[in-house]
Amino acid sequence: MLVIWKDPYKELRGTAANYFILNLAVCDLLIGFPGELLAGLFHWFPDNQTLILAGLSINNVGFLASIFTILGLAVERLIVIAFPFTRVKLATCNRYLCFVAIWSFALILALPISIKRRDFLFLKVYITWLYDVIGIPITLVVFSCYTTIYFVVKRQLHRSVETSGEGLLDGQSLTEKSPLIQKIKTKERNVAFTAFILVWLFIACWTPLIVVVNIDAWCSTCLCKFNSYWHYVNCLMFLHPLLNPIAYSLRTARFRKAFKRVIRKSTF
Repeated sequence: MLVIWKDPYKELRGTAANYFILNLAVCDLLIGFPGELLAGLFHWFPDNQTLILAGLSINNVGFLASIFTILGLAVERLIVIAFPFTRVKLATCNRYLCFVAIWSFALILALPISIKRRDFLFLKVYITWLYDVIGIPITLVVFSCYTTIYFVVKRQLHRSVETSGEGLLDGQSLTEKSPLIQKIKTKERNVAFTAFILVWLFIACWTPLIVVVNIDAWCSTCLCKFNSYWHYVNCLMFLHPLLNPIAYSLRTARFRKAFKRVIRKSTF
């Protein structure tokens, strides 16, 4: 959030992807502060139900808004890469509408959990529905988007090789060791690695929770075998907001450059 606000090289503002990353940072910040801070204070003030209600509500909104933001970012990246001429329209007209929709859906879906938090049976059914109807489709869409992005970029890179080959003189050829081929292969690997990190980070952190919640819903007698794993499942869920800045921001060269500049100016 600080890097986008400072924007020392004037390269980060104005693109929809960076605003999605900024929105994701706001979601993750809400989960840690004040969400988990309020939940932690309940340890010292166990009679204050307002603290746990506030912490639970903020965390639910933060997690849901975070998931919707990741979905929005994946779809936006796919549109920009596959249909580059729609970039300006998406950045100027639909960006604010997307953010309003993200936070509105997050608030609406989190509201029943806060209101009915004492109704254990309702919570069990609702949370299972939430993960199955919202979580699983979003996971599949994010996976599909980044997989498609990889193949689109790969096709575009190989098309540029063919175009370069057509412009060569007689007797010239693009060999495996030519600088252009090596540059394209490096870029292809970078795209594949970034897509791999974003997709599998999301899947690894959320799939265990979806699985355990469904086991609890459909086989309550089986859950006793998984009681010892609840702690690790929750840790994975809270690990996701911690790793988001590394995966989404610091994997971007412009963010890294701006981040180093901000740190240097703050330090010296």
